[in-house]
Amino acid sequence: MLLKTNVVRTAARKNNVRMGFSYIAVLGTSLIVGTMALGGLSVLRIQSRASQDAIVAIRARQEGRTAAELGRFILSNDPNWRTTYDNNGNIFTNRSTGSGTISAVIGDPSDWDLGNHPHHPLRLQMTASHGRAVQRFQVDLAANPVALDVLRHAVHCWVNLRVNSGATLTAYGAPVGINGSLTNDNVIDADVNSTAISMQGTVTGIVTNAAPILNLPTESVVTKYSGIGTQFTNRVNLIEKAVITPTRNSFAPLNASGVYIVRPTTNMTIRNTRIHGTLVVIMPNTGTVVTVGENVLIQPAVSGYPALVVQGNLDLSYRSDGEVLSESVLATNFNPTGAPYGGSADSDVADRYPSEIQGLIYVTRQLRWYNNGLLRGGIFVEGQGITNGIEIYGTPRILYDPYLFHTPAPWLTKRLDMLPQLGTWKQIVQ
Repeated sequence: MLLKTNVVRTAARKNNVRMGFSYIAVLGTSLIVGTMALGGLSVLRIQSRASQDAIVAIRARQEGRTAAELGRFILSNDPNWRTTYDNNGNIFTNRSTGSGTISAVIGDPSDWDLGNHPHHPLRLQMTASHGRAVQRFQVDLAANPVALDVLRHAVHCWVNLRVNSGATLTAYGAPVGINGSLTNDNVIDADVNSTAISMQGTVTGIVTNAAPILNLPTESVVTKYSGIGTQFTNRVNLIEKAVITPTRNSFAPLNASGVYIVRPTTNMTIRNTRIHGTLVVIMPNTGTVVTVGENVLIQPAVSGYPALVVQGNLDLSYRSDGEVLSESVLATNFNPTGAPYGGSADSDVADRYPSEIQGLIYVTRQLRWYNNGLLRGGIFVEGQGITNGIEIYGTPRILYDPYLFHTPAPWLTKRLDMLPQLGTWKQIVQ
């Protein structure tokens, strides 16, 4: 009987042990399943947050593009934006888009001076915020200037133009344009577009009467180029046997673009001189005149810049046909060290140069043209306060340079578009 009782107790204990193990197993499994469930929920929450972060980051990037387009729109509607934003470059700051904020700032990556050249490139930097996301981008913009219509002409006068008896005006490659009236007492060897005609004379090309009036530059050409030029130390009335370049000028501190300003006290003469730059001549009054005579070679140092800008009256009497600027005749070296011509500099006086002007000439009052000078470029005369803006007395020739229109000079444009450059859009990581 005792033996039987012990067997029963032993069996009961074994059943209790099995039940305990089963409980522990069930409890452990439940804990594992619960932990996995909680882990799964955490993963879902992390994935949800990551998805939300990705969405706001995408929206912030979209806001960045909005900032870029808004910045370009503001610049396109402000013709003076280079001076408007020259202090700090901020176009707008923390501007609300309804779902975030955007900011835009501009700078000139070439020299970090917004105001000194209208055709310099631009770097536009944008900051866009949406929720927790902040994205920063930048893109480079290049100037796409749209030329004034007058730059389609080899010669343009905003008032009357007269070719005097015995004189001939020749223009190759583009018409002669006149906003006023044409009086031709001899020959024009070119097409002519004129608002009115008093005397047509002999014109070898196509004549268009009642041509549309073309606009002047919106800003003062003299003022703008004076703003980037270096003034002569003294007020000189004669430039003769001189060499003026960005790296050589005995009259003024050097200017990297070769833009120099001279303010004569009375009538001025430029002769037997080589100028590789842009000369801005500001005459003291309307009764004085600057004369470019004998033999000269004038060409801008910066491609697209004018060769000569005159506030006042200009007489051109230099000679080109059969003439040269001769070092030996003038006992002057025109390509010394620091002022090479065609990449060559030397110390002798044996070289010869073409006697001509290359580039654009701009005159605010009157041009009188004598002799047979050759101009490779174009000439534009405002005719301020005078009846005939251009008077032709000799046989000058203009070989029009289409580059004047296709890549116009600064401040001779009717519009300046800043276009994004391919491959320059990038995210800024800070």
